[in-house]
Amino acid sequence: AILNFLIATVNYLPTFPFDGGGMARIIFNDYLGRKKSKKRRMKAVSKFFGILIVILLLLNIIPYFF
Repeated sequence: AILNFLIATVNYLPTFPFDGGGMARIIFNDYLGRKKSKKRRMKAVSKFFGILIVILLLLNIIPYFF
């Protein structure tokens, strides 16, 4: 289940080769406020998903070391 969630999350990344770019612009545009520029808002979304992916990878790798 975690691997499927990780694959879906990577596919949702708001970057060019993945499908999430258009979806993230639509979904997160209203939630991040209008004070920041569109580029800064998308950078914040990308950073969030990057951190989420690293955490999920660590959760999958750590059990092999114990």
